[in-house]
Amino acid sequence: MKNDISFLIDSQLNLYKQQSSYNPNMPLRGLMYFSQLYQKYISKQRKDIYSSALLKIPTPQFIVIYTGSTELDDVKELKLSNSFEVPDTSGRFEWTATVVNISKGHSLKLLEQCPPLRDYAVYVSRIKGNVAAGMTKEDAVNEAMEYSIEHNLLYGYFLEQKTGRMS
Repeated sequence: MKNDISFLIDSQLNLYKQQSSYNPNMPLRGLMYFSQLYQKYISKQRKDIYSSALLKIPTPQFIVIYTGSTELDDVKELKLSNSFEVPDTSGRFEWTATVVNISKGHSLKLLEQCPPLRDYAVYVSRIKGNVAAGMTKEDAVNEAMEYSIEHNLLYGYFLEQKTGRMS
């Protein structure tokens, strides 16, 4: 899954996905992603879903890091039930995606508390600004990478990437 990271911490299965465009289908996509993750988890744990005993699974958390241009609140909760052809307000089946907007001017408190996320937001904002100024996407990315290296954003990650591309 491109632009995704998943990890298990203290019985919580976390999936983080980066999106540069707004997608109201993220709850459905998340359900499908988690289905794959749970299949791997159950297989790795050698658990039997056909057992008469209740199978305990990690609690899911699905966060979408949004860097797009469509104006969104700092945090937006998307619900799978909004996709149902026949509306269901019972709440008996729900799946959510929490969209966190880190585009310029958004989620300032979060970005202040999480320097790597702030650095990534600066990098993405720089690319957008470069493209808006008329640069090709490739030149915009290269300039943003140079800026990030010069300002030590993401603790040397960009320098590592550049060195890896050159070798």
